[in-house]
Amino acid sequence: MVGTMWGKGRTYDEFTVGEKFVFRLPTVTEGYVNNFCCLTGDLNPLHVDVEVAKKTIHGERIAPGTLTASLTFTAFAMLAFGTGMALLELDFRFPAAVKLNDTLEVEIEILGKRVSRKYADKGGIVHQRMTTRNQHGTVVAVGEAKILISKVPSYELVAR
Repeated sequence: MVGTMWGKGRTYDEFTVGEKFVFRLPTVTEGYVNNFCCLTGDLNPLHVDVEVAKKTIHGERIAPGTLTASLTFTAFAMLAFGTGMALLELDFRFPAAVKLNDTLEVEIEILGKRVSRKYADKGGIVHQRMTTRNQHGTVVAVGEAKILISKVPSYELVAR
């Protein structure tokens, strides 16, 4: 399945172990990096100063890993739009840098799922892996997350 837009999120029961999804993410522009750095206070010269960044191992400005993680995780948020109840665990590694004007794509694989012990009547935990690549196919981020997903969409909870 390839997705690019927000839509109805999947409920816990609609996720299948082994299922894969691919999402195209936005191009990481200078504006994305500047705004993210200002918002988070991550003003590392590697991200915001062209002259300093030229002298690093990358030779140019790169995006913060936390921006890459945020964009990557947004893809799963699309799948769980209106059904995600809590982010329980999140783990990332970054094998390569994201450079300005890289266009990203993330593949999400559902690794496992189980009914929540604490909220068994409300939802379950979905374990997923996210692999993000740039336009050259280079892996720039790999992450895993466990998310509590509702058995019904949030708009149904409100209507009841």
